[in-house]
Amino acid sequence: MSKENQKLSYDELIQELTQLCNTESTGTMFIVTDTGHSARIGMKDGNISCFAYRMHKGLDALMDIYDIKSGKYHFSNGIYNPYNHLDLPETPTLLQQFKFRTFPQSKTQPDIDLSKTQEIKQPGVIAGNSSPSMSSEKVIDFIDKIESLLLEFLGPFADIAIHDYLSAYQRPENKSDFNKMIEFLIGEIDETDDQLKFKQACLKLL
Repeated sequence: MSKENQKLSYDELIQELTQLCNTESTGTMFIVTDTGHSARIGMKDGNISCFAYRMHKGLDALMDIYDIKSGKYHFSNGIYNPYNHLDLPETPTLLQQFKFRTFPQSKTQPDIDLSKTQEIKQPGVIAGNSSPSMSSEKVIDFIDKIESLLLEFLGPFADIAIHDYLSAYQRPENKSDFNKMIEFLIGEIDETDDQLKFKQACLKLL
């Protein structure tokens, strides 16, 4: 019997996920944790193809999901983004990693050499970077809100555009960084009028 929209422990959430995979379900499992963070797990015929938690995706998100103590979930049957495939282990292996909270060996070290992050060329560079740093929670909140705005113009590709930016460039930490991120995302929108609408909406957030 489904336990959707009930408060469940981490282990119970993973049991529900396992059941969805065992029944060869297609759709997206959305989890809202007791701390207000969100995770989404996309699957096709019971095979997990996309996993995201907070601002991370794929195996990087696997490092963070173990912080979940409890939460509620909803499964959107048939709601599945075929373009959002990530490089993940086979589903049985991934379920074992969820269950036993193990880390994939290939991800025990960070991908980015932090000593070189300042050498990465940023898109749409704005002179100066004197903006005060934001708290981690505020940064994540801004990213989520920007992605929500982008959905209006790119649909399911908004998630991919955000992922591409965060994969290629350092995470924004202040208003100047967010301006660079917004300029990058504007380039993903085709219509000039839509570009302006998106930019104005984003700037209101900042």
